[in-house]
Parts: sequence; structure tokens; C-alpha cells
Amino acid sequence: CAKLVQEKYGKPALWKLPQSVSTREEFMAQYGDVEEMDAADFDFVSKVEPFQRALQECSKDILITGRRMDQAAQRIELAVWEEGKRTLNPMAGFSWGDIIAYADAHGVPVNRGH
Repeated sequence: CAKLVQEKYGKPALWKLPQSVSTREEFMAQYGDVEEMDAADFDFVSKVEPFQRALQECSKDILITGRRMDQAAQRIELAVWEEGKRTLNPMAGFSWGDIIAYADAHGVPVNRGH
């Protein structure tokens, strides 16, 4: 999907993988079988840590996300602007239906995993 986004908008994507891993085999050797990992551990090594590393490398003043309140039980509230984090969450109040409707109406590439 990132390649489609790059092609559609003409902007390069910053690709990040788990630390010291470039293949599934390397991931399994370093972290074990994904199916046997604790969900929080998997999220950290595959999403959180690579994302934090990417943010440090980008050195941007503001982060714009696609986070929404309906994505996780712990997100009972999600402000559109988080001053302490300098984070803009423009889709905080969107539902999954809103996202799909917008993507369909504007030809936005969507990850097939969704």
C-alpha cells in the first residue's frame, strides 16, 4: 500500500522494520514465532519501536497521525490536537465507515489487510 501511496501522491515513504530485522526468518530468529508472542510485545517490536526510531530520524516539529478514538478500548478520548506531544489527529472523530467512504470518494489507496 505504501508504494501505491508514493505513486499517487509523489512523496517518498520512510520504511522502517523491526530493529536489526529485514526478513521473516530474521524476525523469528530474534523474537520468536509471531503466533506465540504476547500481543503487546509484538506491537512494540513491530510498530512502536520502528515508529519511534523513524520519528527521531525525521526531526519534525509536529506529527500528523491517522489515529481514531474507535481503534482501541484505551482511546476513550483522543484530542484532535495534543499540545504536549505536538501531535495532530485530524481523524480522531472519524469512524471506520467514515474512513472507507472518504477513501472511496477520493481514490485513496487502502491497505488490503484492512
